[in-house]
Amino acid sequence: MTFVYNEPSHRRKGVTKLLIQAALHFTEAKAREQGKKSWMRIIIHPENLVVKGLYTRFGFVEAGSCSLAEALLANGDSDLIPQDDGHSDMEKYRRKSGLVMIRSSAG
Repeated sequence: MTFVYNEPSHRRKGVTKLLIQAALHFTEAKAREQGKKSWMRIIIHPENLVVKGLYTRFGFVEAGSCSLAEALLANGDSDLIPQDDGHSDMEKYRRKSGLVMIRSSAG
């Protein structure tokens, strides 16, 4: 999952919760089939307390911080990082402003 976004008219109806539950169940089922542990990582803005609370209720815990450049690279979106690796806008791309949260399940 790279982004979960709901149109404002569909918010507060449980849609996002269902999408996240489906992603968790799918990931955990695939891991079980392979006899492995599933790991999920999300990166959010630390001041987005609604999203943080939502993922906390799903068992995610804080695991550190990352920069926008690191988040884009981790998501396979390195083409969105400027050619100078974000050094022309250090505040935007290099400051460790993203909160990393993880969730694991037994394998």
